[in-house]
Amino acid sequence: MQISKRHYWTVNGVYSSNFDAKGSFKYFRTQVFDNDIITHKDDSLILLYRPKGSMPWQRVSSLKKGNWIVGYLEVDHLQNGQYVLAAYNHNFLGINKTETGADELQLQISPNPSKSNFYFQLNTNVESFIVIYDSVGREVASFEMQPASNGSKARWNAHNASAGQYYVALYSREGILMYQTSIIVSK
Repeated sequence: MQISKRHYWTVNGVYSSNFDAKGSFKYFRTQVFDNDIITHKDDSLILLYRPKGSMPWQRVSSLKKGNWIVGYLEVDHLQNGQYVLAAYNHNFLGINKTETGADELQLQISPNPSKSNFYFQLNTNVESFIVIYDSVGREVASFEMQPASNGSKARWNAHNASAGQYYVALYSREGILMYQTSIIVSK
């Protein structure tokens, strides 16, 4: 994963307890701007967040509007802290394959297909997160795998998702694709 050295934002303010706002973060690849992280049309642009500079970056769920050269990443619930653009290259060809030599990695998903909840079980406690994409490549959900006594676990409630095939990508904390597969939401 490549983190931008030039394109970052700081959000700071004093808000009421019920404050909620969306945030739009613009990207624009030119010869001098955002070309350090957006190098190819297959690069996946993401937004990272941290409450303050002493804390590690974490991926924040965002909706991409635009193409690979110019557009916005929108966040539903803006928070005080720092945001930065980052990108990693991946391609969803070759579904059902492990990546980066992680052949010993086992991600179990049950039930599959499902009408509502999918349960994810990873055979290791490696810090990781899952991103779920719809059939046209839009991110519909992302969440961290939670450590458990026998690996890592997570649950996705697909109740509001449309019926169809979705792609599941498991990433390391550093944003490296470790595993990808697909699931079916049935209604």
